[in-house]
Amino acid sequence: MCKSSVSILSMTKIQSLESGKYPHDVSEEELTDYAWCWKNSEKETHAVGTTAKSFVVNGIIFHDLIGNVWKWTNDWPSDPLEGGVDPQGPQGRRTDALRQNRLFRGGGWGSEPRGLRAAHHYGYSPGAGAYDLGFRSVRTLR
Repeated sequence: MCKSSVSILSMTKIQSLESGKYPHDVSEEELTDYAWCWKNSEKETHAVGTTAKSFVVNGIIFHDLIGNVWKWTNDWPSDPLEGGVDPQGPQGRRTDALRQNRLFRGGGWGSEPRGLRAAHHYGYSPGAGAYDLGFRSVRTLR
């Protein structure tokens, strides 16, 4: 369920790049109401759900999908996807060292507002750490 919601936000961002808007038609100036970044974080991580506003997707409230901390994922760096096919592991011309990396995405409290989006990502060793790097616990709602 959460994976789909993040995909919806990513697609919304991709579709709205030309308009200068973020998901749900939020402007860069308004983004600090929804996400912690260098403009409003005072250089520290905040408890989840403490921003002034949250994103609502399909009637479900989501906090900190972007900003606050970069989110580790179990996804690998890969070549660009063709035809929307999601690879099941490392693909393409990557070296063995890169195949051991995992992606983190979404921006953190040290990021500029324009870098706060689910599609913004980097690959690094899973053993790496940083002050604004974390993970999101997910569970299935029944």
